[in-house]
Amino acid sequence: GVFAKNDIEIGEVIENGLMIPLKNVDGNENPHLHSWSDDRKTWACSSGCVAYYNYSDDPNMKKIGDLKNNTIKCVALKKIKNLIII
Repeated sequence: GVFAKNDIEIGEVIENGLMIPLKNVDGNENPHLHSWSDDRKTWACSSGCVAYYNYSDDPNMKKIGDLKNNTIKCVALKKIKNLIII
């Protein structure tokens, strides 16, 4: 998991990341890859801590992908105060 060092408000950007599209991989075999196309056939790896966020049935953040620019933004859905971001 990832820990918040400072308080994070609802709507605040937690991280802006870069995405690297990959060839000849199956993201179903690697939980740290992201589906990275509208048809869900392209997979990508991410920079920073992006791969470790959002493993929860009740997430406190969301990922917003920009397929055209190969970037991703992580935004708080709830106020986060010294909690694990999952």
